[in-house]
Amino acid sequence: MEITGTIIERSRAIQFSRRYLLACLEQITDEVLDFRLTPPNGQLMYSIREHLLHLADEGELLVHLSILKQDMPVDAWRVRHAPDGSWTVTGDWPDRASVRAELEKSYAFQDEHLFGLPATEIAAVIDDKHPFLVWEMIDWMIAHESQHRGQVMTLIRMAGFEPPKWQ
Repeated sequence: MEITGTIIERSRAIQFSRRYLLACLEQITDEVLDFRLTPPNGQLMYSIREHLLHLADEGELLVHLSILKQDMPVDAWRVRHAPDGSWTVTGDWPDRASVRAELEKSYAFQDEHLFGLPATEIAAVIDDKHPFLVWEMIDWMIAHESQHRGQVMTLIRMAGFEPPKWQ
């Protein structure tokens, strides 16, 4: 069987994740974007907005480090982490539309440099300090997005909204 198309066209998992995260934004109000849990020990956890912006960052970081062979520019981070474990949201994404636009911008960047590659490149070796295959990198990204997607679903429920149904 001949492999045709691009990586994104052939990856139902990536397509599903993107659709689902964007659908999550449709299920809530702008006021709920900052909903977060505060554990008894006082440790800060991501809000819904921060989870989604973090995923945009991590997708781009993967491309910068693995494909472009460079650090992600400091001013490109939406959620910048400090050595003490705290973080800062570096821009103004006040509503669901602005968060959605950031996710879509990140997806376009990822598609341009990685997921838009021909599907035949899926077994290519990324020559890095620790060589690995393109599909291994994509597996990591899918697992990471899955973890945060579950956290976003939980926060949406805890904020009193119903997350999207699996489709």
